[in-house]
Amino acid sequence: MPTGYSVFLSFVLSLMGDKMKSKLSFACVFLLLAACAPLPKDAVLSQGGGNPVITANGVKFVYSGTANKVVIAGSFNNWSQDANPLSKKGKDGWETVLKLPAGSHQYKFVVDGNWMADPANPNTADDGVGGVNSVVAVSGAVSSEAAKSVSAAQAPKQVKGGILFTCSASGANKVVVAGSFNNWSQDANPLSKNSAGIWSVIVPLGSGSHQYKFVVDGNWVTDPANSNTADDGVGGVNSVVAVSGAVSSEAAKSVSAAQAPKQVKGGTLFTCSAPGANKVVVAGSFNNWSQDANRMSKNSAGIWSVIVPLGSGSYQYKFVVDGNWITDPSNPASSDDGLGGSNSVITLP
Repeated sequence: MPTGYSVFLSFVLSLMGDKMKSKLSFACVFLLLAACAPLPKDAVLSQGGGNPVITANGVKFVYSGTANKVVIAGSFNNWSQDANPLSKKGKDGWETVLKLPAGSHQYKFVVDGNWMADPANPNTADDGVGGVNSVVAVSGAVSSEAAKSVSAAQAPKQVKGGILFTCSASGANKVVVAGSFNNWSQDANPLSKNSAGIWSVIVPLGSGSHQYKFVVDGNWVTDPANSNTADDGVGGVNSVVAVSGAVSSEAAKSVSAAQAPKQVKGGTLFTCSAPGANKVVVAGSFNNWSQDANRMSKNSAGIWSVIVPLGSGSYQYKFVVDGNWITDPSNPASSDDGLGGSNSVITLP
């Protein structure tokens, strides 16, 4: 039985001369062969783009455009602006291959400090701040042998100076504990390895419930020695440790009210009184909770400040004082942070 397409094609051919029919027939044959040709080994089908690509070595991310630095930040590296830089390929090409576990992962490119969704990937999800994140789905797990060999050491326990985290990963080159207490940083709390292949670190934590994972040679794994878990929002779980008594740095304990955020020339002025601190950062929804993007400067009175250019809208934030996350004591406006605590909130007209 003729299809609608074949009937239409016969009608068009009946209106044309022999020469034109020959050209059209050749074009149709060419298109048919192109449609039937096999895809390259690493190719994927997507609407409007071919990024990312699932390969035998991992997930290949590609960005095309003029830039000095391109980084990929996502749910797989807890939105770090340092963990996964792309390498320059050709004049305007950038790429990297990441080993990602099975599941759905959200991400953005950070191009010279500017956050943007992947223009070659039509799959997106709401980012919660008025924009979108790009989304990639990985059907099969891709991980390192070191991450596969992680075994139980001991559950986190409270010791002098903080909470002791341990991880047995004798074949690993680098192990970090990343969690809600350090905004899931892959750099803030690296572990040290002993002769038995046990990695450990003491982290000063405040009272409350804290979620975390170990990052073993770039692979995120839960703590096999800790049975307490919580949904991580991307199809897996995070390990959970509950701290009954406050354990934090003296600098963080001494933080006091300075002044609430206010609009000034150039943006919004954030201030924090922490005379004993060595480093204070404001991290929030406006910078994807980065511990590096908006560092504050201290004056002779011990007041830390920074001006952040912000548009109209509502923003959540915290101060990170020597690695300790605290709300702004000068700002009574707050919102649940989803982890048993709260974030400070500022609303700009």
